[in-house]
Amino acid sequence: MKPMPKNDFLCKLVEQDPEQGSEIASLAREDPDFMSICEDIGLAEEALARWQDLPCRAVEYEEILDGLKKEFWSKLSTRTGCASSDDVDDTSDNTSTESEGR
Repeated sequence: MKPMPKNDFLCKLVEQDPEQGSEIASLAREDPDFMSICEDIGLAEEALARWQDLPCRAVEYEEILDGLKKEFWSKLSTRTGCASSDDVDDTSDNTSTESEGR
């Protein structure tokens, strides 16, 4: 069995949701698209942190990050049938106060 790929966001999710941790790790090993989403989330989080002093750019990355996290949970829920998007909403609420319609 291949080891779980190294990805900070992936590791955080496994730690935050230990009940689904094995499914997250398994999907990351088996599905290159899922792993790519995880890598993109990590990059978007880094970019968001860099652009916090320029709100218009930060909003762009918040939107990108929100879309990536939705893709992440969609793929996971397709596999497990029980992934929760509440984790994404909580994260989005903490990083985005200017976005409307959430």
